[in-house]
Amino acid sequence: MKRTNQSPQEREREELERQVEVLCREVQQLRLEQDLLNKANELLKKGLEMHGHKQFTMATDIQVYFCDPHSPWQRGSNENTNGLLRQYMPKGIDISGYSQLQLNAIARQLNERPCKTLGFLRPLRCSANVLH
Repeated sequence: MKRTNQSPQEREREELERQVEVLCREVQQLRLEQDLLNKANELLKKGLEMHGHKQFTMATDIQVYFCDPHSPWQRGSNENTNGLLRQYMPKGIDISGYSQLQLNAIARQLNERPCKTLGFLRPLRCSANVLH
């Protein structure tokens, strides 16, 4: 509570106490938000991001296929891409430390690599050929 006859030091102390209270509330809110993010991340790791695959298939008429657990050979393109990405980012690294510009540069480099399956053409070149 403010008193009218406060010294400048008392007013400053009260203002600092108020700022500390605000900061404490903000930190608590951030912790709650981080907890929610962690829980959402755990759900995604469990594969629940595809729980709506039936609705997706019904809405788009695109069939969704799932690979068997622990069968990386069924995810060839995915595993190959992961290997290529590891040339730029080690496994387990937090990519939030990368800027969008850096991620775009990595994507550009990957898309400009000649691919054996494309007769050693670059994917962007093949895409351009299909589109034109």
